[in-house]
Amino acid sequence: MKYKVFTHTIDKTKAKVRKATIKHAAIVLLLSLGFTATAQESTAPKDFDFPENTEMALEIKGTYDAEKHTFTQTNAKEYRFNGKGQLVQLKEMFTAKIGSQDTYHYDEKGELVKVDYLVGTAEGPISGSSTHTIEKESYKTTYIRKDQNGDMLRTIAFFNEAGELRGKSFYNAKGEREKQIEYDGTKAYRTKKFKGDKLVSDIIYENNKQYKMVKKIEFTEPGKVPTKEQLTSFDYNKKGDAEKMQVHYETEAGKTPKVMNTYTMEYLYDGDLWVARIEYRHGYYKPSPTLNITLRSIKTSDKMYTAKDEKAVLDFCKQAYQNYLNTEKTNK
Repeated sequence: MKYKVFTHTIDKTKAKVRKATIKHAAIVLLLSLGFTATAQESTAPKDFDFPENTEMALEIKGTYDAEKHTFTQTNAKEYRFNGKGQLVQLKEMFTAKIGSQDTYHYDEKGELVKVDYLVGTAEGPISGSSTHTIEKESYKTTYIRKDQNGDMLRTIAFFNEAGELRGKSFYNAKGEREKQIEYDGTKAYRTKKFKGDKLVSDIIYENNKQYKMVKKIEFTEPGKVPTKEQLTSFDYNKKGDAEKMQVHYETEAGKTPKVMNTYTMEYLYDGDLWVARIEYRHGYYKPSPTLNITLRSIKTSDKMYTAKDEKAVLDFCKQAYQNYLNTEKTNK
């Protein structure tokens, strides 16, 4: 679906997303969503990079065409939270005809107990649900998700005597460990992924004092000693949003790597929150006529954050694209 950039205003786009019929068929889509799920769901506003007092948020992803001045929407999500800061509904439009709606239910203690799913296409709806339980034992907490077909996913979280999270293990419906996370307090964590008994991914993430990720070190030959590694580094602006990402060439452990690709993120703000973000890779080849853009409208308990008007967004896109073209000149 193609639009001229904000020919429909954010408010009209909101209305369109709300009115969009969440009629769903595609069992394949339902299964694919279940495949990527885990037993421990993300339900707090901060899990989606929203303020803690967020009541509703709309996030639209797409591409901005600088030559045609058009915006092509590729995805839209609408989040709704209750007064306790818990996600109660998530709507997502994958295309103009395919979408999903997830509804979250909690018990009197605020624990997630059930999620209802509605997924598919215009051919007809298909629904499902999952139940969620928590088992606590000494320094171990097990999150269990049971799907309608009987499959059970487990996430086991491990804590030390001080109650600090030290690790998590994720198990699929066959009882096989698929992923493991090891935590070094809030400074760093390491994720390992497995296929059967084989280690297939090994990545270390390092945080700054504001708990923002500043380094990602991926061991490109997991399980091999010595192994090669690839470094990705992140820089942040004064508002705490990532503004630069540098991907380095693969190198042997301990050696200083050279930069392979640099990515820049530019933002349009309403107060302290960004409402539009454009991402681009610094040009080394022929410049692309399109850039990836994300638009957000966020309603908190005391304010609505959104783009001022269409002109503000157009000016932002135009300047960001010019900055992108300038990277072409500096890299030649």
